[in-house]
Amino acid sequence: LSDPTMWGALWRQLLAVRRVAGRRQRVRLHALRAVSDGFVGALYKFWRRSTIVVTYAHGEDVMIVRSSRIMYWMAVVTYRMSDLVIANCNNTRDVVIDLCSTARVSVIHPGVDASLFKRTPEDVQLFRQSLATTAGTFIVATVARMEARKNQAGVIRAVAQLRAEGRPVIYICAGDGPEKARLQALARELGVADAVRFPGVVSDDVKSLIFAACDVHVMASVDADGTFEGFGMVFIEAAAAGVPSIAGATGGQREAVLD
Repeated sequence: LSDPTMWGALWRQLLAVRRVAGRRQRVRLHALRAVSDGFVGALYKFWRRSTIVVTYAHGEDVMIVRSSRIMYWMAVVTYRMSDLVIANCNNTRDVVIDLCSTARVSVIHPGVDASLFKRTPEDVQLFRQSLATTAGTFIVATVARMEARKNQAGVIRAVAQLRAEGRPVIYICAGDGPEKARLQALARELGVADAVRFPGVVSDDVKSLIFAACDVHVMASVDADGTFEGFGMVFIEAAAAGVPSIAGATGGQREAVLD
């Protein structure tokens, strides 16, 4: 509360909202998250009570506010003042209500433009050939930030076990993050460095091609460091490409994937 930099930033955002709203008597503000977008909306509503505030909740953004008393307080004020909180899944809704029991929450599962994930058989064949796969090779893919919660390490261990059983499996592990070096070391340690591909951060076009070309998409996220998978848009993207997913049984993943 004593940080003038934070309050200065909030004040500038509040003035920007007021400038855009102008003389309108009825304003609807949409906030991407409770802290700090939604808090600015709540402050504006204190000043102009006719304002409608809609705040979105994604999962991890709700959990992280518990790490700070000031963020916790800001989130509770925001949810209490919001006319509607839109959560991406029932799990996120429950977390919001646990934080603020008076919050008015509705659930809308997010979707994607399925047309962006349709690839021709020729595109798929060429991509699989570029991986130097032989006939019958089973391709597993993950496209996600490389952090402990995403659990790519568990997939690498599963690939190593399957290959030890003589099954032709390769793993496309796309993305970047703090766990990347450890994941690469794990692949070498388990003797599957040649079977685990690390293409790094990929474009949307390449991502859609990876999904279309793999046999199964895996992101078996786990709870780690007090965070969980809020929903998992990659599951919806893989489904749009016509590919089944394996997901972890925590957070919103259970709603993103039909068991």
